Amino acid sequence: MTVRLRTFLAGLSPRSMAVLLSAGLIALHSILLAGSLLRWSAARRLRNQVENINANMAELNEAEREELETLEANLAEAQAEVAQLEGELPDPSALYPLYARAQMLAREEGVVLLNIERASAERTTTMAGEIDSLLYSLQADADLETCLGYIARLEANGGAELSVQNTDFQTDSGMCRFEVLTVSLTGLSLDE
Repeated sequence: MTVRLRTFLAGLSPRSMAVLLSAGLIALHSILLAGSLLRWSAARRLRNQVENINANMAELNEAEREELETLEANLAEAQAEVAQLEGELPDPSALYPLYARAQMLAREEGVVLLNIERASAERTTTMAGEIDSLLYSLQADADLETCLGYIARLEANGGAELSVQNTDFQTDSGMCRFEVLTVSLTGLSLDE
């Protein structure tokens, strides 16, 4: 085959040889140009995809930032609500002595104490100091005689700082409700 090619090439005139060589170069340039066009087109598509990805990332980052701001605002609201609710809780040190005393006497009297809750709190400033008045609402399950005995013992045990008021007896259901007012002096003036 190389002999045929040599014979063919030897029989060509210089002009034919130049045309044949030019045609070969044109074919080679066309192949290289097509490859360049394909690479350029692929690079342009990649650039468009990168731009789309960057735009999508920017949108996602913005959405994430907005969501984070919303969550932080919700957290701040929840924390404020928790702080408010914690502020509304009764002082455990003030509630516990009444609760413990009421539970102990209820067991001794055979009364089922159903509920103790703080109804109100008030602080009054006097010349002798500050007086804290706490009003509690209690509900018990007992017959009338047992409930009256329980209330009498609760008042006697509480001394001057505790009084029972607004009693309500429901003899048909065996329920009694009443309020307990506790008064304590929180500051004492030594000036006379």
